[in-house]
Amino acid sequence: MQSTHGDSMSRRHTTTDQAEPLLRITDLRTQFDTDDGVVRAVDGVSFEVNAGETVCLVGESGSGKTVTAESITRLVECPPGEITGRIEFRGENLTTASAARLREIRGAEIAHVFQNPQDALNPVISVGKQVAETVRIHEDVSERAARKRAIDLLDRAEVPDPATTADAYPHELSGGMKQRVLVAAALAGDPDLLVADEPTTALDVTIQAQILDLLADLQREMGMAVLFITHDLGVVARVADRVVVLYAGKVMESAPVDSLFADPGHPYTRALLACLPGRGRESGSIPGDLPSPTDPPTGCRFAPRCPFAVEACTTDSHPSLYPVAQEPDTDRDGAGTTAGDSPDVSTPLSAAPLDGAASRDLETTGDGVNTAHVAACIFHGPDRDAAHLDREVSWTVAEPDGGGR
Repeated sequence: MQSTHGDSMSRRHTTTDQAEPLLRITDLRTQFDTDDGVVRAVDGVSFEVNAGETVCLVGESGSGKTVTAESITRLVECPPGEITGRIEFRGENLTTASAARLREIRGAEIAHVFQNPQDALNPVISVGKQVAETVRIHEDVSERAARKRAIDLLDRAEVPDPATTADAYPHELSGGMKQRVLVAAALAGDPDLLVADEPTTALDVTIQAQILDLLADLQREMGMAVLFITHDLGVVARVADRVVVLYAGKVMESAPVDSLFADPGHPYTRALLACLPGRGRESGSIPGDLPSPTDPPTGCRFAPRCPFAVEACTTDSHPSLYPVAQEPDTDRDGAGTTAGDSPDVSTPLSAAPLDGAASRDLETTGDGVNTAHVAACIFHGPDRDAAHLDREVSWTVAEPDGGGR
């Protein structure tokens, strides 16, 4: 699959020859004690981010993306939260770092751009003072010098007339302008890793593109890595080097972005891609709901919604991440589903045999295992045949049973 990402956020400056990743997360688990029980928001997540690259965390709302991001610098309030596992930044384990050390890291080495700029900005303080306050946290400078630096940062974030805008209050700015202010504040410490949590949510498409272009330019200029959180696969295709797909607190798939779009290995990834305009039903969504975080199902978390699921998918523990064999070009559509009509995703999906022609089209000619592309699906594991996901079932609409739903 040829890349069509255009002005990609990070491909022009990704560092690929480094020995160790900038960020390594291993078996991260974040849970919350509630009146309804223990909420396992993040349940054994592992991934890496290399210097200068963009890794996207993608999944439906409630998949654990934001909690994962906020666990990195322990922004999660504990208690009621509890964070376990290992989070290494340049080899330093942040899960055991002191509160003082975390304050040094936040903003200066790892900066966050939060999801809702209206909530992230103080409504009774001018935006310039808020950016200047961030500057003074990281630099021992006078109030006057901090204001000058804040104006420079606003200018760097492409805020028009930054000296005048610095005196404005958040309610006087548009959503896109407030997001630029948050970006300016995040740059105050010259971070090596920027965690951008849904930075284009609630912005119109034109402003979204401008924010993405801004982040791309700043990333290239500063050489920083970006952990980008989104549910928008269109944004993923534009900005990502690698993608980590989360569902119900678990990693379902991890792959280079081109591999993920060309040959998605997990049924959940296929379902997400089938919802993209031009690849499935434009107004579609995946039938069913995320499982209860206090009482997740046995086996694969996605099994209750998966048309490919067999009995083995609902037993034992959640599947391990297995390498995904590269498929040859076939007559499938781009979402990794079989050729033909896309399913009506407003009704349940069910497994259905493929016809003979489709089966012949999907025959493979070799293993082609890519260890950089892994999926938590038993059919990629030992003693299983991943062809089950293509040859035996397709995304089709379940026939109503008697009186229907």
